[in-house]
Amino acid sequence: MQVFIIGIAIALVAGIFAVMPPLPPIDPGIASAGNAVNEFMAHAYFLLCYIFSPVLVVFAITAGLAIMTFEHIYHGVMWVLRKIPMLGIS
Repeated sequence: MQVFIIGIAIALVAGIFAVMPPLPPIDPGIASAGNAVNEFMAHAYFLLCYIFSPVLVVFAITAGLAIMTFEHIYHGVMWVLRKIPMLGIS
């Protein structure tokens, strides 16, 4: 059943992209800035992997992102739980 639902979702997204008109080209300045940021992040990652092990670098990045977004995720989960009146969470 899940494979059927995923297949329908993929077909729906492919159908939407098939009838969409082509998007306008990105301004070269924006593309250049994006490429510069991407190149900087790649160099920083390779430098960190040279100093530390790659597993430690990936774990540190993941843990850092989790710590930075914890409060927002907590407030979102509590908002959803407060919408369920029978649990009595205040």
